[in-house]
Amino acid sequence: ARRFDISWWPDESESLSGSEDGTSRIERVDTLEWSTLFEGNGKPIYGSVFSMDGSKIASATQDGNVAIWTHASAEDTPSQGPWQQNTVLTGHERSITDLVWPADGLLLSSSEDGTIRHWDVQSGQGDTVFQERTVVGDIAWSQEHFLLAAGQSDGLIRVWHWDDLAAGSGPFAEHTNHSQSISSIAWAPDGEHGASASWDRTVQVWLTESPESLAVYEV
Repeated sequence: ARRFDISWWPDESESLSGSEDGTSRIERVDTLEWSTLFEGNGKPIYGSVFSMDGSKIASATQDGNVAIWTHASAEDTPSQGPWQQNTVLTGHERSITDLVWPADGLLLSSSEDGTIRHWDVQSGQGDTVFQERTVVGDIAWSQEHFLLAAGQSDGLIRVWHWDDLAAGSGPFAEHTNHSQSISSIAWAPDGEHGASASWDRTVQVWLTESPESLAVYEV
């Protein structure tokens, strides 16, 4: 079955991915052996992500919900210990397209309903920090500068400082060089450069605050 997204355990010894068959799996990097962590409700899991300390997993499903799973033992690696579902976050009206969990108390999700939501995992409450008429697809977090980039189905990429986004302010940068839906976004370690892939069959590299692409690769 096709797999979606990859999230890394904090020491990068194991990776996590969701699947269209409704499962999330862990794979060891050294042996390439994998194990099924849990099975959801049978619907595709479009995003799975570890919390920063590796003690929790958030998994997003086609029905627009986010399930939070807790690792039963802090001493075991993900593939060794059992995981228990303890919270389901609801609020999106359509499928969730991506998740980022860059800090405790800062879980973000994007959705086909055109929103980005911020979740308080402890209380299970969420609020919409951005809403658009088009699908919000891939989102990417820059830990260096606390930036969030979001790609849309119309090819637009918006970039916010997190404090501005949380306060309801608009993006400080927009990139309009793609002609079709954004499929993936990644940040360089310096937080000054980003790269994006699109259904227009290009990968583009750009400076955060510049409207022009530095490089365009056709694929």
